[in-house]
Amino acid sequence: MESESYKRIEIISECDTNGFIFDWTELSSLGIIIGAFSANELVGLIVFERHPDKQYLFNEVFNVEVLESYQNKGLGARLLALVMIDSENNNFDGYVQLKSKTTSVQKFYLHLGAVRNGGQRMLFETEASVNVIAKYLPQGGYVHGL
Repeated sequence: MESESYKRIEIISECDTNGFIFDWTELSSLGIIIGAFSANELVGLIVFERHPDKQYLFNEVFNVEVLESYQNKGLGARLLALVMIDSENNNFDGYVQLKSKTTSVQKFYLHLGAVRNGGQRMLFETEASVNVIAKYLPQGGYVHGL
């Protein structure tokens, strides 16, 4: 993707979310939103929350979405890698948890190295996060405003 960049989105209603399936206005109340941009077009979104107050420290992803025309190009994995980097930066050792909505998406997460953590819950432990970051963001990743 040419001119790919990432930015923390504070007010989702100021972004053009046409073409996205989910109602990101509702999802914005769940936590931190990172947008992926190609040139100036918003092409992917991820929303997560940091959990520093629990017994196990981790970032929890609530939703990831990539515009259909940008799917199968590694963008979803790069968005996850950014959340994994944030987990490392906050001394959570790269731990990232999420709930998979469908079996096909579960296969994607398992392919990236997640392990099942009960039912539809998936967990990326330290080694898996290190591997995802190395493969999809080998130069690291920077999110403007995060």
